[in-house]
Amino acid sequence: SAQGVPTWGGLRFGMTVAQVRSVLGTRMVKPSPGSEHQPADQTAHDIFLGVVRETSIKGFEGDVNLGFDEDSKKLSLVTLMLFPQKNISDQEKANAYSRLRDDLVKKYGPPVSVRENTTIFRSGGQSVDVFATLANDVPLSVHIAYEPTNAAKGI
Repeated sequence: SAQGVPTWGGLRFGMTVAQVRSVLGTRMVKPSPGSEHQPADQTAHDIFLGVVRETSIKGFEGDVNLGFDEDSKKLSLVTLMLFPQKNISDQEKANAYSRLRDDLVKKYGPPVSVRENTTIFRSGGQSVDVFATLANDVPLSVHIAYEPTNAAKGI
């Protein structure tokens, strides 16, 4: 069971909406009805019931979408959609992306898969999948998905 697996922001998979709100407080807001706050995979059984504005990753800003299992209403997916800050140089954007990757390696260990602009980590019952859109090694966007590994999905 993914119940209790620690993930982004001090959260744990399997938490209820109320439990997540108690950790995040007023940082968690209700998502707007647009498709940007809904799962891309329509076959998924997740619904996004919370959004957090993320500005603590140096050189990036964006949103964190909090996905809950449609049936149990327990936290089952956390996705970050990050964009480089507009007011920094391309070199600073590339450095920020490099620092972000290094921080993920420090936290989760060596990736289990690296292909083109996709890096996948497995650690502590969760998968951390990083997808970057790059132009000449400068990030245009970085998408990070945290979810329980298949063995831990019994939420």
